[in-house]
Amino acid sequence: MLGYFNPITTPEGAHKATKKKWNAMVFVWGFGLLALASCNKEDSMSPSLSLQDEKATVVVPDGATRNYDDYSDVPGTHGTVSRSGSVYSVRDFAQGSTPGGGTDSTWAEAGTYYFNFTQNDGSDSTAYQITFTGSASGDIKARTAGGYSLAYIDKSFSTVTSSDSFTAATSNTIGLNYITTPGGTSGSGNGWYNYNLSTHIVTAVSGRTLILLQNGTPKFKFKINSLYSGGSPNAPSSATNYPYYSFDYEAL
Repeated sequence: MLGYFNPITTPEGAHKATKKKWNAMVFVWGFGLLALASCNKEDSMSPSLSLQDEKATVVVPDGATRNYDDYSDVPGTHGTVSRSGSVYSVRDFAQGSTPGGGTDSTWAEAGTYYFNFTQNDGSDSTAYQITFTGSASGDIKARTAGGYSLAYIDKSFSTVTSSDSFTAATSNTIGLNYITTPGGTSGSGNGWYNYNLSTHIVTAVSGRTLILLQNGTPKFKFKINSLYSGGSPNAPSSATNYPYYSFDYEAL
């Protein structure tokens, strides 16, 4: 009488069963790796991230806000940056000797503020794209050593495109537009702000959009909203809550 043949209990059967189990384990492990790779690929192609995010030191998800005191790579950078679609909004931007934006008694504004649009962050003298004067002059300058230059156009920010015709900034600087005095108005007319000599209040020129170019190619458009903390002067005359720049920008 022939006995019942159990492939598991024979040496050959045991070897085959072990091999089958090992192959199954390899298959499951390999499938897991493929699934993980697929997920990673999908994550890297997530529509919530933009090309600019890949170069940014401060990554801002759409609809989110980041505080520079917590996220900036540059010590002493203050303010916030938020994002709505492809438009970034910086509020109360300043740089100084300590973080805290004036709430710390040791805070002292720097003479020059540095900013890099590509990084969504404050910068330093080695990697900036533009500078803001950390004083009442309100001048904005581009880093000529990097091939950057400034221009402007009298057109609403949201409608400006890279194919528009821009007016180059004089001496690569955009600052004072007009001074208003009891006797009249004077100035170059090519700046981003007007200054009232009677009240000593600065007001951004309405409808003027600034352009950052690199080697003649428009890279970013931006508009300055205010240089007062909170977006408005803290007094009708001789306000003291400056210079804290608020501006919006978008890649072209």
